[in-house]
Amino acid sequence: MTTTPYKRGDIVLYPFSFAEDKTRFKRRPALIVQSDDILHYSGNYLIAYITTKSLSGPTRICIEKGSVLWEGTGLLDTSYVLTERIEVFNAEMLIAKIGHLSDMQSINQALRVTFALN
Repeated sequence: MTTTPYKRGDIVLYPFSFAEDKTRFKRRPALIVQSDDILHYSGNYLIAYITTKSLSGPTRICIEKGSVLWEGTGLLDTSYVLTERIEVFNAEMLIAKIGHLSDMQSINQALRVTFALN
């Protein structure tokens, strides 16, 4: 069993590769969405992309700058968690934790829609 510095709800930076040039990367925020129980024995993380582009829909959660939900996230501006954009990242690929999303209720609902669990 490995010890992990990250937990569900943590917002981390990861190396996002550009579609047109996979050799170039940009640091982007993402939300760890998988269970902490899985994190203890897996070397991988399920992350949901975060963007500042204004996007709406049942699988996209707005974290508005200045709101209670935004506090402590480490995000610089209003951002959107895209639960339909999930990726698996090896623990060694994640760059750093920048914050934590303390209320995962809306994320949980969006994940139910994403994976048709309703």
